[in-house]
Amino acid sequence: MKFSIIIPVYNAEKHIKECVASIINSTHTDYEILLIDDGSQDKSLDICQSLAKDNNFVRVFHQTNKGAASARNYGIAEAKGDFLAFVDSDDRVAENYIEKLNFYIDNYSFDVLWFNMRAVNESGVELFKTISIANGFISKNDFLSCFFGMNLNIGSMCSKVYSRYFICRHGLKLTEGRIYGEDWDFNLRLGELNPKILCVPDILYNYIKYNSQQTVSTKYFREDFDVYCESYSRLLNIAKIYGLSCSEREQGAIFVYNVISQLGKLMASSLSKNEKNIEYNRIIQNETFHNVLISNRWDSRFMSKRQRIASFLLKKSDKIAKIVMSL
Repeated sequence: MKFSIIIPVYNAEKHIKECVASIINSTHTDYEILLIDDGSQDKSLDICQSLAKDNNFVRVFHQTNKGAASARNYGIAEAKGDFLAFVDSDDRVAENYIEKLNFYIDNYSFDVLWFNMRAVNESGVELFKTISIANGFISKNDFLSCFFGMNLNIGSMCSKVYSRYFICRHGLKLTEGRIYGEDWDFNLRLGELNPKILCVPDILYNYIKYNSQQTVSTKYFREDFDVYCESYSRLLNIAKIYGLSCSEREQGAIFVYNVISQLGKLMASSLSKNEKNIEYNRIIQNETFHNVLISNRWDSRFMSKRQRIASFLLKKSDKIAKIVMSL
């Protein structure tokens, strides 16, 4: 079998049919779709089983709720295809997705195929699209360098196809229990293994931004701050190990931007006043954040006006900064 498409499913009854329909609109048949139900509490599992009944290349698996990383690992373990692709249950692929994957697999030898994606709203209006850094094979350092800065496409597993042999040979798995950036972490560890990466200009994936639900990106998770700190230090270390050109000023700017955004989510969250105060103090008193904030290594071009004001005030008065972020 040529490739396996792995789709984690959690409470996706509104979107999973359309997601799968966008994939199977093709004359090619040398692939499978693995629907990994992650303990859904709605009718998702029933819908998945119905899809499998109507399509013999769809296989359904069920597990208790363990998160998307666990569901993807489940899919990797059960996959039969030579290559692995990943789709989120509330997104869509491009009409030529299957045809293009077949073309590149048939005509090129690679460990990772990296294509572009676009973000659209519920009405189908394009919000943005990514642009390839190259058209052809790229080096390990070229790939790793994309993790520095604001490359919106580097972390996603949905914009890539992976050699199952390469993944299994290196024992690569997603880090389960990680709330934020589990696919970013996976791709970073992958990059350090020096895979053969083919970068192509095709836009083959549609990320759907829904207005009617609160997504992970707008919720407050305590663990996110710890991930930001770990990722900032980790990238600086990788730059030193591989001799990558890295602007510590720019990385500091992104780090501060992420933390200021995190503080804004905290202030808007449903936590009690006391819980907010404890968490707020934990963050602003963190040594890594404090050192980057007070240094001159970062700039504020990524931030909104309110975020710039808040970051400036954090240097002067964290109490006033908290008030600004609560507005």
